[in-house]
Amino acid sequence: MAPARVKEIAENYLAALGVVALGYLLYATQPYLVKLYTAAYHEWLLYIVWFYVLVLPFYYLSLPANYPVKCRLFWRGLWNYRSRNLLDEERVAIRTIVIKLFFLPMMLAWVVYHWHQVVSHGMDFLRQPAFLPSGYWFLFNLAFLVDVSCFLIGYAIEHPRLGNEIRSVEPTAAGWLATLACYPPLNEGMQRLFAWQSSDYPHFNNEAVQLFACVAILLAMGIYAWASCALFLKASNLTHRGVVMRGPYRWVRHPAYASKNVAWWLGSLPALMFQWQVGFNAWVYAVMSVAAWSALYYWRAITEERHLSRDPMYQDYCRRVPSKFIPGVW
Repeated sequence: MAPARVKEIAENYLAALGVVALGYLLYATQPYLVKLYTAAYHEWLLYIVWFYVLVLPFYYLSLPANYPVKCRLFWRGLWNYRSRNLLDEERVAIRTIVIKLFFLPMMLAWVVYHWHQVVSHGMDFLRQPAFLPSGYWFLFNLAFLVDVSCFLIGYAIEHPRLGNEIRSVEPTAAGWLATLACYPPLNEGMQRLFAWQSSDYPHFNNEAVQLFACVAILLAMGIYAWASCALFLKASNLTHRGVVMRGPYRWVRHPAYASKNVAWWLGSLPALMFQWQVGFNAWVYAVMSVAAWSALYYWRAITEERHLSRDPMYQDYCRRVPSKFIPGVW
């Protein structure tokens, strides 16, 4: 191998190790993050760190020569931030690293959590086979496990040969706010304004209604997981990695947001009925709370489309798939 190529791979590797170390130190020392995630999670995070340490040399060896590696562009952009205007590729690299440092550890934590839930409820179902509640909880957590696993892989892997390179990152504060408000810590502020009304397992007095609601929620969550599988290696927030037209994206442009909101509204029905008995004002607040979360996801969809519509291919996709949330309706 030519010395110039060895030097390039070594520089890429050191730049990546710097980013990995930055991320690990942040999650190992920042008080809020230490409190937010369990000790078992931090152990898994360390495994991920060692995985990157061992695999990254081979990863950079597989890239074409002189490929613009985002870790190097990240450090170069930070170094030159005050001395000159950043290049577009440096801005994209900085935003990409921020997104990955924020979301990848979070997805890892949720993968660990939902994996344990799937195993636990799966064992409960084997001991006492019944759809409600053990079978329901098994399938509900399985849907989330599929979803967060796709996003974990999407944040962890980016390669030109896989066709999932991050081409651009949401450039507006409104777009970032719309997305980050759905995740901790900003979603905690949302919950203070609009108390969470929905339940993952809503309780109804009528057994038939209970069964219908649970089946409907699982169908919605199945579409949600299906949408994530359709994205797969391109799954990540606030980024443009190419247009996806398979799976439920053949009929609507935001199937994951639509199906998740359907599940939320179904899960909120017992709370809404209870608040109606409490009083009209309490019921209005409960409805407004659920509607506020739906409005947040609508805002999120609008900002995403504004970002993606800079690509003529996405404009063509919007013409071919005119429905945002409900096929043939809206």
